Amino acid sequence: MYKTRLKLKTMTALSLAVLMTMSLSACDAFLNKPAPKSSDQPGPRAASEQNLFSQEDLQYDQAPFSERKMLINIGLNVLAPAVKTFAVETSMLSYRLDQACGDSQRSVDRAAWSDAVEQWQKTMIAYHKVDTTSIGPTLERAALLYAWPYLNKCSVDLAVMTHAKTPAIGLASSTAPNLRGLGAVEYLLTEPTLKSACHLRAQPLAAEWSNAEESQRRLDRCRYARVLAQDLQNQAQSLAQAWNPSQQNFTKSMVDGTAYPDVAKATNALTDALFSLMNVKDQRLGRVLGLHKDCGKDACPESIEHRDSELALKAYSQRLRQIREVFMGREGFGLDDLLTTKGHADVARRFIELLDQAQRSLDAETQSPWLARVEALQGTEAEACKASTSTDRRQPLCAVHADLREAASYLKIQVLTALALRQPPSYQGDND
Repeated sequence: MYKTRLKLKTMTALSLAVLMTMSLSACDAFLNKPAPKSSDQPGPRAASEQNLFSQEDLQYDQAPFSERKMLINIGLNVLAPAVKTFAVETSMLSYRLDQACGDSQRSVDRAAWSDAVEQWQKTMIAYHKVDTTSIGPTLERAALLYAWPYLNKCSVDLAVMTHAKTPAIGLASSTAPNLRGLGAVEYLLTEPTLKSACHLRAQPLAAEWSNAEESQRRLDRCRYARVLAQDLQNQAQSLAQAWNPSQQNFTKSMVDGTAYPDVAKATNALTDALFSLMNVKDQRLGRVLGLHKDCGKDACPESIEHRDSELALKAYSQRLRQIREVFMGREGFGLDDLLTTKGHADVARRFIELLDQAQRSLDAETQSPWLARVEALQGTEAEACKASTSTDRRQPLCAVHADLREAASYLKIQVLTALALRQPPSYQGDND
């Protein structure tokens, strides 16, 4: 099989301290870490603190294979750890912003501000991994965490100005998704001009704020970003509790009839989530490169995600890695094993080959000046882009899209057919 061994990074002492400070101790027992295999002591390889699964359930890398074991393994050892990491990163983001512009600061600590921007990037990457296979409680909270591409920058600016005059203790629960979350924090931390996105004649408050000293505007943005980050931390902690096997344990809900009528429906929900691959292909790359009907021009650089931070390609690389981990189940049973039991090991092998090709080509582009290269896709360059394929790689960025198209098409047609599962309703009839 094509199992990969992952090295767990040691959390720094600072991260641990912040984790405790931010009351994330409820997540400590989150991950069911597999123990080394032993020839004289076969499984189970993991157990939750409350032992909510049977001994047979937790032998999720040992015969006989079952969809139930597969789902438990993917839930406990792929999806839940990604959520836990995201919760830790949001906690650290809130901490970094406290350092940069807490109540004791009369101006923004620029070194701490840089640390906060870097921490936002880590948090954003962690969320991309979580959002890749968004099901259950993750899907329910998605809009509150990151509502891309919907962000009302002017309204975020007005909230910054209101908060500067009358500081709020926290974010109102009624705050719309396009005014909160990681996208709003990104705007406040990475927008380079410190100018309001509002029409100044239509918004006198914005005009007044725009005349303030730059240092004051930065402080105002930083302090409102703190409010947003605290809300993100709360949302992420609740999400972590939903997946924590010692708390709400959504993994158990996937297989006990609570969330889905049976394991077949739960497996189909998982494959539905893998269709986030189509979103990367179409909305995140295709539209930007002028290769999707939503663009209608040579290229659409205005649609670039993470435009000011140049983070997009690294984020998409993380998404592909998560799709691979879900498909293969890390070291335990995955969808590849389900295909094998149905006599389609060749389909599993080919899908992994296509994912790996897309991963390699995308990784090779992650250090490129994304915005500048997209803006250059005009005339003959745009023609070369549209003519690029996986074998005729005239424009490398566009060849990445071709690689993704091959992997996505194989998932839609070959993988789902072999598994006898349906496509998500929103993709049925999509022939691209």
